[in-house]
Order: sequence, then C-alpha cells, then structure tokens
Amino acid sequence: AGSAVELYGGDGFMWSALHLPNYPAAPGLPFSVSSAVPNTLDRPMLPGDIITVWGIYATGSSKFNLNFLLEGGEMEGGEILLEGGENMLHVDFRPDENEVVLNSYQAWWQTELRTPLPAFANGQMFQVQITCKMDEFYISVDGVELASFPYREGLALEDVAFVVVRGGSAGMVWTDLELPGPPPWGPPPF
Repeated sequence: AGSAVELYGGDGFMWSALHLPNYPAAPGLPFSVSSAVPNTLDRPMLPGDIITVWGIYATGSSKFNLNFLLEGGEMEGGEILLEGGENMLHVDFRPDENEVVLNSYQAWWQTELRTPLPAFANGQMFQVQITCKMDEFYISVDGVELASFPYREGLALEDVAFVVVRGGSAGMVWTDLELPGPPPWGPPPF
C-alpha cells in the first residue's frame, strides 16, 4: 500500500496524493501546484536536462498542463499569467479533446502542435518527462514518446526561470516534480 499526503495551497485549496510503492517520490519535493507559486530553477537550463513530473489521473479531469516560463512573468490577482511573459514550452493535456497541445507564448500564442492524448487510467500514477535537447524538447509519458517540440526563435533554453504545473479536476493531481540539479561538472568554484 502507498502513503497518503495532503497539502494545502492558497485560498483554502487542498490536494492529496497517494505515493504508490512502485513509484518513488521524486527528490524535487516540495514543489507547488499553485499557479501563484512558480517552481524556481536553481540554475540556467542546459541541453541534457530532464524535468520529470508525476501525477495521478482521474477520469473526467479538465485540462492540466506544465509550463517552462522565462523571467518576467506577470501576476494578476496573485496568480502567474501563462500569457503574461514568455512561455518557452506549454504542454497542455486536454482529455475533453483527446489531445495534447504543445505551444509557446511570445506576446501571443504561437502555432500549436497537437498530438493524441496518451491512454491514462483512472486512479493510476503517470509520469511526464521532458528532456532538453540541443534544439528541441523531447516529451514522453510513462517512457513512451509523446512528441518533440522545437525551440522557437527568440526563446533560449538558458532563460527558462520557472516550471509551473497547473490544472486538473475531478481528483486528478500532480504529485511530484523533479527539477535539474547542479550541472554534471559540479557547482562553480567560487
């Protein structure tokens, strides 16, 4: 059996998660699923970096997404606006459309790339992994390739400052997030 966890966010919002024994918690905890609290990267992102997020799917869930935001995002009503700054990568799972929408935001939403929604099972843990390549993101769900998405002109990987996970309803929750650690060659010598 797994262990239940309940966390509380702003405005009385509460979510709970079940850590299943076959899916260990990521070392990136704690993290925030509140749109008002971005998950700040400790260093610039580099090719080879991997961002991993885990969730538990619920049938009937509304859309849920993860975002790579650049410094300078805007706030409104205490929430970070995905459209307020530059969003290098927006991965939007849309169960009601049976699709995943990939996009970026630079003053306006750019051209969408759509791909079929993976088969999620009600109440089951899933993993989304984004690998940063030299000129594109490689996105997989439960180890199966979902899509690749090119870096858009004018957006640089090293300028990504925050990872924001949002959305879900009807019991769908994001449970864990793993952000890149120090680069493989270690921290700066100063």
